[in-house]
Amino acid sequence: MLIGSRQRISTFHSAPTLTLEHVSHTKSLGVQIDENLSWNEHINKVSKKIASGIEALKRIRPFVPTTTLQFIFNSLIQPNFNYCSVVLDDCSKILADKLRKLQNRTARVLTFSNYGTSANPLI
Repeated sequence: MLIGSRQRISTFHSAPTLTLEHVSHTKSLGVQIDENLSWNEHINKVSKKIASGIEALKRIRPFVPTTTLQFIFNSLIQPNFNYCSVVLDDCSKILADKLRKLQNRTARVLTFSNYGTSANPLI
């Protein structure tokens, strides 16, 4: 079945052919989906975005008020943690730990805490 305007459909001289191609991963609505649904590709991409956001926070932290840091966190970093969080609940322990470490690191940066500080009370 072809769907389109009469003018557009009349330009086809024969039915279009459909070809399927196997890919190891694809992007849909900002989510990287791999063939095994392991979320490796997606979490790696998200981790890079979060890590660069944390580094930006660290660089500007001495020059801006805490409220501004919170606004920047809420606009640049927090959406990466929240988007598809329901799907990410099913990821492996290694990938979940990777996200947890980034979350702990972010909490330490926002609260001006040292690396050795426990992140549980900060979060």
